[in-house]
Amino acid sequence: MKKILLSLLLPATFIQVSATDFDSSDKEDLGQIKFAPESIEQDEYESIIYVPGDNPIPVYFTSKERLQEFLMGENRIVEFEEEVPEDWAELDNVIVNGVANRIILSNKAEYGYNGKGFTAKKVEFTYYFETKADKNGGWNSLVIPFTGEPEIVPLTEATKKSGKYWAKKYVGSTATDLIFKNLDEPIFEANQAYLLAFPGESYGSNEYPGNALTISAENAELHSNYQKPIYNGMYAMAPNYQSKSSFCYILNSQENKFIYHKESTDCTPFSAKVYHKTKSAAAPRSLGILDEEQNLTKAMSIEANSSVAVYSEEGAIVIRAEKSGVTSIYNLNGAIVKRNLKYDEGETRITSLSAGAYIVAGQVVILR
Repeated sequence: MKKILLSLLLPATFIQVSATDFDSSDKEDLGQIKFAPESIEQDEYESIIYVPGDNPIPVYFTSKERLQEFLMGENRIVEFEEEVPEDWAELDNVIVNGVANRIILSNKAEYGYNGKGFTAKKVEFTYYFETKADKNGGWNSLVIPFTGEPEIVPLTEATKKSGKYWAKKYVGSTATDLIFKNLDEPIFEANQAYLLAFPGESYGSNEYPGNALTISAENAELHSNYQKPIYNGMYAMAPNYQSKSSFCYILNSQENKFIYHKESTDCTPFSAKVYHKTKSAAAPRSLGILDEEQNLTKAMSIEANSSVAVYSEEGAIVIRAEKSGVTSIYNLNGAIVKRNLKYDEGETRITSLSAGAYIVAGQVVILR
């Protein structure tokens, strides 16, 4: 039988090692495969598998059944570079010559595919969530590696009567907030960051049914799990297909803020993360969420101070600066609220303002 090269992509980031780095228990855990023998038997298919945390190593599949057993794990994908038996190619999550019959994914595990991309005749992704929205909010973030349509549609201009949840697309940022806008149509684009809010029990009969959302597509292009961050101003919103991240902002659904994490922290795969361009000490420790529809014209017309970060925290406006200085506080109409306010190097807290939206050092901040 002709030798066939394949690569098995598991939910992880991969580096290279040799087969000698695995002991017998490792091989048993990999399950129903055979590591490179001295000679190739007639019914063995040569393959390369990608093991979490390690480099590709040569293994051999001997039957469709063994391939099926190996594919039982969540989000595992096998890629063949040459033709294989037809019944192998029909299996879910198997790619042959750049085309898959059907791909099944969910955010219960990491997305480990790090190849050059491929086309799926059908792809189905299930998004599971724990947080539902109440009157104070309850956002979840979503990123998927393909463009697809949801089985249950969100509220958009086109689905005002049939929409069952809120969905907003990331469009930009101020120095202290991330800006999102309502979807024009019920489509989720590949590697684009979204916020989703599913009505909870406080919405009565309008509560979202269940705790999952299915997104699917036909003849879809699927992308690698690595996408280079693209900065829009001071921040870059990037896909997060892993279960841990560091040196970035991650959404806290309870607080409706993106919180900065320097150390490695747990996060949900297929979510969004945010990078700060300079990693300056003046960068805010959290980022708020703004709707594009809010009046930001005045904020954009007042010159920003790039060495100062402004944000709200526990009922106060906080100014974090690399050196002391003077600024004024405006409302969104451009009227001065506080003139020639002095701030110190490090952190200065302003507690004398009522709730509302303000412009401080050219940056919009929402005080609640």
